[in-house]
Amino acid sequence: MTTRLLLLLAASLFLLTGTACRGPKKPKESTTPAADLDNQFREKWVGKRVLELGAAGKAAEDARVQAEAEYAQRYRYALPQRK
Repeated sequence: MTTRLLLLLAASLFLLTGTACRGPKKPKESTTPAADLDNQFREKWVGKRVLELGAAGKAAEDARVQAEAEYAQRYRYALPQRK
């Protein structure tokens, strides 16, 4: 009788500590590999363009704004769709 009770207690403890203590699963940050690739491309393209505009004498913030606008104009398909 005591062996069954200890076995039952050990099994229930194992099950409880295996699931309940961890809490809910965290959602994945990345939505899709394609979205990740688009974001990487955008960051690199804008960064490169900011450097080019900076070398031409533009202020850093103005260069970033212009680079973002040029990217939006040139690569409209890569921008997230708004509802």
